[in-house]
Amino acid sequence: MRNTLYDQARKEGIKEGIKEGIQEEKTNMKNTIKTLENEGKTSDEILKTLKTTF
Repeated sequence: MRNTLYDQARKEGIKEGIKEGIQEEKTNMKNTIKTLENEGKTSDEILKTLKTTF
């Protein structure tokens, strides 16, 4: 029983960590795009930066 509860908690923790990681990555990408736009970069330059960064 304990192992089952432990396994469930572990799986939920992993799922939550993945969700948080994805959300953080999206936020980082949005911030990078805004920064590059403010620097006057073109869409092609922004795309190139995103491809090499993420």
